[in-house]
Amino acid sequence: MKKNYKNKAIDLFCNHTKYKPNDIKKITFQINGYTNKTFHVICKDNKEFIIRIGVVNDWLNRDNEYYAIKLLKNNNDETIIFYDQKNGNCIKKYLIGKTPSVRECKTYKFLKLLAAKLKELHNIRWSKKDKILFNDYHCYDNIKTNINIKYYKLFYKVLKKYEHHKKVFCHNDLSIWNIIYNNKTNKVNFIDFEWARINQPYFDIANFIKEGKIHNTKYEDFFIKEYDPNLKKEIIIDFLYVCFFFSLLWTYSIIPYKNILNYRERSFQGVLSLYNEITSQSKWKL
Repeated sequence: MKKNYKNKAIDLFCNHTKYKPNDIKKITFQINGYTNKTFHVICKDNKEFIIRIGVVNDWLNRDNEYYAIKLLKNNNDETIIFYDQKNGNCIKKYLIGKTPSVRECKTYKFLKLLAAKLKELHNIRWSKKDKILFNDYHCYDNIKTNINIKYYKLFYKVLKKYEHHKKVFCHNDLSIWNIIYNNKTNKVNFIDFEWARINQPYFDIANFIKEGKIHNTKYEDFFIKEYDPNLKKEIIIDFLYVCFFFSLLWTYSIIPYKNILNYRERSFQGVLSLYNEITSQSKWKL
């Protein structure tokens, strides 16, 4: 199966660049994602690329990613070389760096760079003409789960409270796996805009705090202050609950293999913790 995707990656690369198969010095299988298979290519001229083969397309809106990439290109992002909006296949320039470790997520240097990059993303000007979807927090409403109704109630109550808050262009899946960090050049870049949406900036901020595992630490406080010292901590906590609950719902929408079940359990523990943290405040008593 891996070999089949490798052949597809080589064909895609050679069909949409100046290179031929014998120009490829090395091709390495990089990431076995749920929606994509990714390869790292090194050519004989020492130029490097990432080739992504889309795997899941039936429920993933590739058109939206295409429009997100178009908006990024209009804002001087030249990372994407080719993108097929039918299936998500794409060719990207290789970004030197790596996924930040959990330890690096707890360093002031990285968090300062991340906050600046995220603020830059959120400041991109957009309009409805850009055709980027607005986040649909209710897309999993009809999926059957065994989640207690009280957790749903708080989820909907929080969403209702902030539905008219400022919205920006968001990555909307800001996990450490979608960040490339170069410690030597002090560069942070975001990759994979499949879930990019127009959404409240608090969602991206809270989602990184969740995935970086820095909630209730001094690193969380530093990250928030670097992004914007005027942000309200109570709103971030509310959106942390939204992020955990939304992730939990997502795990019921796909085939529950081992990694998904582990992620479901972690998301549920986050829901429990944030539910207790939020409802301890009188304003959120249900």
